[in-house]
Amino acid sequence: GVQTCALPIYCMVAIQPQLNKNDSLFIVVNGTTDESTLRRWQYAADKTKVLYYPNDKGSYSARNYGINFSDSDYVVFTDDDAIPAKNWLESIRKVITGNSSPDIIGGYIDEGSNAYSGWGKTDAFICCNLIVKRTLFNCNLFKEVASSEDVAFCLRSKNAGKIVISDASIVVRHKEVSYSTLLLKYMRYGTSY
Repeated sequence: GVQTCALPIYCMVAIQPQLNKNDSLFIVVNGTTDESTLRRWQYAADKTKVLYYPNDKGSYSARNYGINFSDSDYVVFTDDDAIPAKNWLESIRKVITGNSSPDIIGGYIDEGSNAYSGWGKTDAFICCNLIVKRTLFNCNLFKEVASSEDVAFCLRSKNAGKIVISDASIVVRHKEVSYSTLLLKYMRYGTSY
């Protein structure tokens, strides 16, 4: 099965109906001690594991924490501001079986009217729609930096000879942001490594 590290309730609601019997959904609650935030996860459905990560060292540190609980062949990542398509996990399964078990798969990110035209022209993908073979994390976790480690991780893996592919059938809808915010985000990705 696949295991997904995700954060928000609307993301969880989109993923849970897609889970097969061998799948697990991990929600890493990162660095909060706020009682209301912690209470809202108490109703998490079957197959959903809520992991409370007490440190506030950032999203990559929280992802590494969640990876430690994974025992599946692949770990699938998304973010708190992304909503996976209704066929997201099924699309991931098809790409994995149809491509001789790639090491990293980058899915398409629908940014709404601010769509990033460079998608698929690079081997560097971001964690709101990233699928990684679990064995890659045996010796190569995310570096615990503030930004863009997902991009650098993909590039390091590619340079080490790992199979890195993209597939437009694996779709998440990213929260629409202003053009200036989107531009700053892509500039940050371009200068992180």
